[in-house]
Amino acid sequence: MVYQDIRDDNSAKSSKPLSGPPLLDRFFSFLIDYMVLSPFISFAIFFLFKDAILYWRHNPDAPEQNLLLVIVALTVGFLFCLFQTFFIYFWKATPGQYYLKIQIQFEGSQTFIFWRALLRQLSFCASPLFLGLPWLALLGHSEGKAFYDRLADCHVISLKQNNEVFSFETEHKYWRSLLATLILFVSFLFGAVVWMQYEKVIQRVASFRQLNKNNYFCEDLKEVHISQRLQMAIAMNLINQLSDDCLDKEADFVLWKEKSEDKSLAYYAKSLTETDLDQENSYLTAACDGETELKFKERSFGCQIADSFAKQKFEPLYRALQSKSGVLATTFRYELGLTLHKETETLKNFQALQKFDSHRLIKKYLLSEMLNEKMPAERSPASVRSPASAQKIFDAEQAEKWMHEL
Repeated sequence: MVYQDIRDDNSAKSSKPLSGPPLLDRFFSFLIDYMVLSPFISFAIFFLFKDAILYWRHNPDAPEQNLLLVIVALTVGFLFCLFQTFFIYFWKATPGQYYLKIQIQFEGSQTFIFWRALLRQLSFCASPLFLGLPWLALLGHSEGKAFYDRLADCHVISLKQNNEVFSFETEHKYWRSLLATLILFVSFLFGAVVWMQYEKVIQRVASFRQLNKNNYFCEDLKEVHISQRLQMAIAMNLINQLSDDCLDKEADFVLWKEKSEDKSLAYYAKSLTETDLDQENSYLTAACDGETELKFKERSFGCQIADSFAKQKFEPLYRALQSKSGVLATTFRYELGLTLHKETETLKNFQALQKFDSHRLIKKYLLSEMLNEKMPAERSPASVRSPASAQKIFDAEQAEKWMHEL
């Protein structure tokens, strides 16, 4: 009887050293990484640069845009490398490499793996700056290592049994995985486009453009995005930088849109422009429609403001404003701080309002507040409102800059 040698075949296969992946597999792994990670990177870029992107859309020829594009491009490259690094650190492969059975093994000491992986990916993305030579370096290396692999002291291997040059084309499950990824990616893009178009319908963007083309709205708010116009209009009207007629048009447009979350603010805006006292009170009441039974902090922003003005009680509103952001909340916080004599918070509130000085009307208001403090003798003796009695808001350098820009 002859017994099979258990060291034959299987043991030989298991001891066979794993080779590097074919170039075609590496190329397709990069494409899969791009398709899988790009939606997440797009979301991150939108949230990081939301205000800058909105400004760019309305001012495409502004001189700051070149610098913005450079910063966004560098951020995209860094986020792409960072996401890949997390996958390499936890799974020893990026999503594309995982699909294609490619693995990155770090040699030598196993310390600082995350930072070595990040160094590798950053060097990989920087390769085009050196005419792609770090990529081509793998062709001249005995172990098939690219320059960035040697820099991070790692080795890229393929876990396939038969690693032929065109092995990717013969394995149907990888094509299925790639197809599934493509379908998910395209579906995500399609869903995003549909959602953006639906938001345009809700915001009545087409109607707004047509009205704006016919010069229905005021020129003073031309640079403001459609979703922020009402808050900006209310804030500017409160500080006497915008006419009642301009505010009335903005409020009417919002009420015509019937977008429920903005209705309370629109009704409050109508109360500011109304000359008849009974009609003004009806608008203040309409701003809190369906919210009278709620606690103050649970009400909508418009209802909180309307209720405070109706009852002439502003302390609860001032406390609520501490947790809110945006130009209207910040303007209210500064103005109410002066009215309620919150001298110790005046400078902080004024500095918070400076974040919106890209708007011309805000800039004019801030400058006037500085000058009012600098020249109190020219102000009305009957005035009970004094900016920064304890803390000075006047900044000569900033004031000169604003005057130059205006």
